[in-house]
Amino acid sequence: FTLDKNHIEIITPIIEDFLNKYNFSLNERKSNHYEHPFVTNKTKSLVSIKKSLNELIERLAFITEENYYSVRKIRNSKKIITGFINEIKSACIEDIESYNLACAFIIASITKLILSHCNSFNNELKDNNDNGTIRAFYTSLITLAFHFFTISPTHTSSINICRIIHSSCELFEEEIEDEENSIKTHIYKLCNDFFESSKFKDLETSHTSCSLETLNIICSVKRLGSNFELPEQKLLEILPKNKELSYFEIICSLYYIGDSGKYVNLKSNITKQVKNSMILKKALLKAICFSTYLRALILIQK
Repeated sequence: FTLDKNHIEIITPIIEDFLNKYNFSLNERKSNHYEHPFVTNKTKSLVSIKKSLNELIERLAFITEENYYSVRKIRNSKKIITGFINEIKSACIEDIESYNLACAFIIASITKLILSHCNSFNNELKDNNDNGTIRAFYTSLITLAFHFFTISPTHTSSINICRIIHSSCELFEEEIEDEENSIKTHIYKLCNDFFESSKFKDLETSHTSCSLETLNIICSVKRLGSNFELPEQKLLEILPKNKELSYFEIICSLYYIGDSGKYVNLKSNITKQVKNSMILKKALLKAICFSTYLRALILIQK
């Protein structure tokens, strides 16, 4: 990188001399020269993604004079969702690696939009929109967030999914009660779809224990309430089999189970494992202490 082309004439021979020591050389025919600003396929993808994202937000909401997001009426949410997904695919077609970056960026942007709407929500905004319109706004955005999370389930994105679910549930519980069950049912279905996806199976196969991404989604389901508890068999399928649970798996499982009477067998197995682990550690500690005591005796006798 240089701001003066004359520098290249000075630097190039030095690089060539260094490469010659290893029997390498610079090939002028294969050399390309670029000038600022650099535009790569990844840059083009990101520009297209931002453009599509801005257009999506404009279709779903607009900013009021008070700088709040107000929701637009959505006539065909399925068409909007499918169209946006296809636009992102097209934007990344020349650089497949950018797709994972795009997924994280989109989820973060959706999270920011939902949190902004939740934080600025008031009676005036509620009066301007019917409850069905607000629900359609949230279901569309949450569906997109889960779609891109299923493609690239990173830890940061799983945290953003948790934030989306918590804020959405809180808003509908307090302000839009007649649509609360509808939005929670939609979220519950999306979580189940993730657990059934091939990407989830790949994610769990690549880990010796339950991934943090999966545990975050399990904790998110807890936020939906007692009417949306996962079946015990489903939890058993998600958690690793034929091995002791890790610290995070135990804490997450016990948090999810709570006071529910649905998970008697699972809670019993976890409690038994914790007790056995404590007994084993206690026995190990005794053995170490006794061994230390014997070594001390031997040293004293010498």
